[in-house]
Amino acid sequence: MKALLITTFFAASFFSFTNIQSQWINQNVPDNIGVVLSMDFGDMQNGSGCGNIFLSDVYGRAVYTINGGNNWLTSQVPDSSRVLASIQFVTSTTGFCAGAYNTLNNPGNSQLLKNLNVNYSQNGQLLNNSEKTNFSKSGENYKGLFYKTTDAGQSWNTFGNLPPDVFYLNGLSFINSNTGFVTASYHVFGGVDDGILKTTDGGNSWVKLQMPSDTINNLNYIFFLDDNTGYATGFKKYENVPNGIIIKTTNSGTSWTLQRFTNTSSLSNINFPNSNTGFVIGSTFPFVDSSYVFKTIDSGNNWELLPIQLNNIFESGIDFVPGSGTGIIYGNIFDTAASLLFTAKTTDYGVTWMNNQFINESNVIVGSKLLNENNWYLCGQGLNSRGCILHSTNGGVGITQIGNTIPERFHLNQNYPNPFNPKAVINYNLRVAGNIILKVFDVLGNEVSTLVNEKQNAGTYSVDFDGSGLASGIYFYELKSDEFSDVKRMLLLK
Repeated sequence: MKALLITTFFAASFFSFTNIQSQWINQNVPDNIGVVLSMDFGDMQNGSGCGNIFLSDVYGRAVYTINGGNNWLTSQVPDSSRVLASIQFVTSTTGFCAGAYNTLNNPGNSQLLKNLNVNYSQNGQLLNNSEKTNFSKSGENYKGLFYKTTDAGQSWNTFGNLPPDVFYLNGLSFINSNTGFVTASYHVFGGVDDGILKTTDGGNSWVKLQMPSDTINNLNYIFFLDDNTGYATGFKKYENVPNGIIIKTTNSGTSWTLQRFTNTSSLSNINFPNSNTGFVIGSTFPFVDSSYVFKTIDSGNNWELLPIQLNNIFESGIDFVPGSGTGIIYGNIFDTAASLLFTAKTTDYGVTWMNNQFINESNVIVGSKLLNENNWYLCGQGLNSRGCILHSTNGGVGITQIGNTIPERFHLNQNYPNPFNPKAVINYNLRVAGNIILKVFDVLGNEVSTLVNEKQNAGTYSVDFDGSGLASGIYFYELKSDEFSDVKRMLLLK
């Protein structure tokens, strides 16, 4: 065990903060899921999200799509489930889900938990922590749960055998269809004694792994880079004071080393876009105005604190497009007026961050899935304690209003540069307010990306288009309003 030396860089130019309206579109999610804690896709069309809902008690819920998120339907989930906390697909149709069962029907405690979560959300202490990091656990009314689907998330069923003293499963990471890991709570009260389980037969049987300390109070997320190297995050109490920790293995879980972050109370979401570069989210209690992002460039041996200097922001997660340096930090901005969504995007493995967006939505975001350079999802809880899924088809790129003067006419400008590689800027003028749609198509007329789909005021706008995931060739972009439409051609040369 070692206390980790963390360096901090105060380069003012590290982040470029701009008030930008981002193109995230609310999906139509069934109203019988109260929060979507985690989501994943087996392929571009088939995906599922999981979470729970507060009724007379707490019940696990899941939703699924078979058409790339255009529609979301209710999955079949056993009524005995309490929460489905983490989800992962290993093939296009086969996936696993970790969480907890209800073993007692205790409406009194559940109402207390429901009230707790309402205040929790309002104060910025995000919903995923209430169920996924053990703060809501109040007694012997749950047991560990492991589900499997073979129909792309349309139905989930109990699978395998967990050790008898497992009360909760939080994080989930499968290397392949057979080998996987979960973080587990071994005590009826959360935040007391956590560990890691491993399976080598696709979840049919599980064994406890030896931890690097006699007691680790909490383990949240787990992330494996390859067959051997993995990381898990959480906290351990030192003289009754919690400190954030990362435990790391380089031999597929046979042994683990522990790193202590003395300036945090807990570490949560962790992600490595490559074998050397990784990021982890940290926080101190209370959560509001005290969350951090750390970065490593040497496989986790040393970590630097990134200088995100914005007030009242809780960063709840970080995610990267598989095999690339393009990623996103996401969370919420809390002030006296509302809870606003915060995102920051990087395209260079976190060297610089840009396109920070502040979205006027009453959403609390706790999870994500980045399918490719353009197709991104965020999930959490929206209005009226209803689960929400947000979708971007342009990689979370923002739309900037660059002029308030009312133009004399509608106009769609030629993109610049043209030819471009891989990014272009598209400007347009709106003479009057209206419903605006800006889409990109390939030469066959197939829709490539929706850049704008919302009501906008009169003015001049600028939109970024990222063609990183597209082949070289001719593309068309079309602007439509209630009174105007125009199409222009652009050329992508790589």
